[in-house]
Amino acid sequence: MISPQPSSRSVLESVSRALRAFLCSTFGRLALLAVAAWGTVSLWNWVTTESVEEQRAGDTSSPLKIASLDSFLVWKDGKKHWEVAADSAQVVDNGDAWLALGVSKGVLFREGQSWITMSAPRVRYSNLSKNLDAVGGVSASGPQGFSFSTPQARWLDAKKLVEIPGAVRARLREMEFSAPNLTYQWEKGELQSPGPVEVRVPGGVLRGSKLRANVNTSEVKLSGGTELIFVPGVAKLPQKSP
Repeated sequence: MISPQPSSRSVLESVSRALRAFLCSTFGRLALLAVAAWGTVSLWNWVTTESVEEQRAGDTSSPLKIASLDSFLVWKDGKKHWEVAADSAQVVDNGDAWLALGVSKGVLFREGQSWITMSAPRVRYSNLSKNLDAVGGVSASGPQGFSFSTPQARWLDAKKLVEIPGAVRARLREMEFSAPNLTYQWEKGELQSPGPVEVRVPGGVLRGSKLRANVNTSEVKLSGGTELIFVPGVAKLPQKSP
């Protein structure tokens, strides 16, 4: 004689009761905490995973290393192009690139004159593309009181472009602004960000969904749902240089 099989509903109810009993037990609560901790660690690892540029800039395999580098000078077309002072420097990528660690001063020259000065924990310079990647917390200053700080910045030599792919805080004369990313076009002196962007001036705040500014003229243009908050008689709004 064959015993009747329990119904699907009975099986589900049995599983449900057993699961509730497990979760109410001390071991079950500990298991939930362990899963939650694992999820938190996994999320943190995902959020803090370095980009490809950061990983390459952290390459420590090198056949040649130099400690306490006072000046690593790169020439281009007979003129100074880059100069770097760092704790150490080494050849990477089979001689195709240089990696400098603990960069106290990195200078980008324009027509032989200092143009942008920066510092960063790690800087990688490609001998092939002439691009430069600075990561780990970058601080830089340039012409007309322009400065910025950001986790990562790139110099794209072919485009003559400074590219800041992540959140950035910058200053241009009396203006301070924050943006999700930023580009700086060398030849035109143009700063651009798709926003949302917030610009702070003495006594006022300007917000917009898109930013275009010019380092040479200190002119700032915000567009796309622009908002202006200011204190009359105190606010000093950006003025175009003569």
